[in-house]
Amino acid sequence: MTAYLSRKIPYQLDATSSADIDAIHAASLEVLAETGAVYEEPEALRLLADAGATILEGGRVLLPPALVEKAILTAPKSVQMYSRLREPALQLKPGYVYYGTGSDCPNVLDFETGERRRAVKQDVATFTRLSDALPEIDFILSMAIASDMPTPTADLHHFQAMLYNTIKPIFYTVVNDENNSRIIELAALAAGGLKALQEKPFIASFGMPSPPLRHSKGALRNLMGCARLSIPAVYASGTQMGTSGPMSIAGGTVSSNCDVLSGLVIHQLTNPGAPFIYGVCVPPIDMRSTIECYGAPEHFLGDLVNVRVAQLYGLPSWGYAADTDSKLLDLQAGIEYLGSALMGLLSGCNLLHDVGYLESGLVASCESIVFGNEVVAYARRMIQPVVVNDETLATDIIKKVGPGGTFMTERHTLKHFREFWYSPLIDRNRHEGWINAGRLSMSDRVRAKAAEILASHKVPALDPDVIKTIDEQIALRDREVKSVSSVH
Repeated sequence: MTAYLSRKIPYQLDATSSADIDAIHAASLEVLAETGAVYEEPEALRLLADAGATILEGGRVLLPPALVEKAILTAPKSVQMYSRLREPALQLKPGYVYYGTGSDCPNVLDFETGERRRAVKQDVATFTRLSDALPEIDFILSMAIASDMPTPTADLHHFQAMLYNTIKPIFYTVVNDENNSRIIELAALAAGGLKALQEKPFIASFGMPSPPLRHSKGALRNLMGCARLSIPAVYASGTQMGTSGPMSIAGGTVSSNCDVLSGLVIHQLTNPGAPFIYGVCVPPIDMRSTIECYGAPEHFLGDLVNVRVAQLYGLPSWGYAADTDSKLLDLQAGIEYLGSALMGLLSGCNLLHDVGYLESGLVASCESIVFGNEVVAYARRMIQPVVVNDETLATDIIKKVGPGGTFMTERHTLKHFREFWYSPLIDRNRHEGWINAGRLSMSDRVRAKAAEILASHKVPALDPDVIKTIDEQIALRDREVKSVSSVH
């Protein structure tokens, strides 16, 4: 993973003061102590009661501030993740930012026809192999939902398609705790055993509560299952300003923070010190269409504030970038991809996912992933600090060239011109050169790049015996689910 050390950012942007972040924290503790959150899992309620929380009717739990503060203290302040080849890949600590694809789009834009259609398992494999080759994509999610697989086991098929088509870290979603356990078992097979997986994890779970202030049985069981085995877990609120949260950035952040903190409490009660990643997500609702706005500027302002809250706690963070509400890879997508990718970098959020999303997370395409990769590279270059020293000031060269001269023939130019960013996809030809090259648009070049990768990129394969065992385990789970369904 050659990009491992290059992901450190030189500075961050602030939209609030430290006093503002302290106020958000205080408001969150007040809400959790006086209103609480609902936990729909009996084992979670038992752990909370034993820890001194107040259990009310309907599974509502009032969380004492001391209990929340203790969970914050016991959670690790950094998380190290690896590639499938056991190489360092993601260093989740302050100052490091990584990008990855999104998860669970029900539709795709077909690479051959361009038509919008339901996603299938092969799309998961194709998107994964494409992303494995792209240098700015640091981690992988299942970019599509396999409509051609049984719904109760589709998550296992998604994981299988990702596992076989990338060596990069994988973040997975699941439908229930049984499948969560199975995915961890499959990852352990690929890693050489559970202990090897725990020592150098290349997987992490991605789960969400049911905002506001509610944790479903399934979300809790998955979260607690990962905690028991010390498998990294992302827990992201998914608060929508205007529906599941207040219609203000500060209020949305408080509501989102309450969801994540109340999840963190049960995670750390299950296994103190288990790796936890704070999920950031506070998009607004467009009141004209009721769409969750992935590309709205307020989304990324809210995420920036939420990241500051995570950093107050010293927790690794998870957010959004290079996604759009546009239905196509068009000018709107370009604005929203770059704006979100740049804001994500400047926020300092450790993990930025959803690169390549279209239509508010309902659609993905090969072209959108390739374009997203290029936007990320552009954004990374934009925030690099300017080096000022005797060499770069070039005072002697300026005096030598003098009035009306040219720097084109100077050794200084030859020495430094390669330090500037040159994109294989952005056209800087003169008009005649562009005509002679075929009059290609950015869309044409992106499509050609995707086709080139898909035709040539090879992913290091797992051991054939491991593949055989994984295939058998998934087929067995398919039969088990089918058998139970037929009985009912």
